[in-house]
Amino acid sequence: MLVGEACRSFTPQTETASLDSSIEELVEAVARDRGTRYLHIVDKDGRLLGIVGVRELMRVMGSQHINRNIRVALAYARAQTARDIMQQPVSVRVDETVEKALEVAVKSWLEDLPVTDAEGRVVGYLDCFEIMKNLSK
Repeated sequence: MLVGEACRSFTPQTETASLDSSIEELVEAVARDRGTRYLHIVDKDGRLLGIVGVRELMRVMGSQHINRNIRVALAYARAQTARDIMQQPVSVRVDETVEKALEVAVKSWLEDLPVTDAEGRVVGYLDCFEIMKNLSK
């Protein structure tokens, strides 16, 4: 089964934000959908630039309480936008297999994977449950 087929049948919509979205805007986007674990950071054409996980947002919001590593605390405390905390993009294309999606998810330690079209635009996402369900078919 191809990723595009699995994605269409489950979660074609995904939360996105821009590089310059404020931390507050990112938190609001996550709050709109409690199932969201990652925000996809996209350019004006919808091309994937990076991802911001809920964990990063929690670190930013709680940075004043991090005492173990002052450098990490300072980096998160200075974060103002998505650009400051996003990870490099990890995604699968609609024309790749669900098996490839599993491989990418395992190697990158991500539970949700953005799904992109041939131009790199985000068209949906696959979560770990969708991957496992489609592998068992």
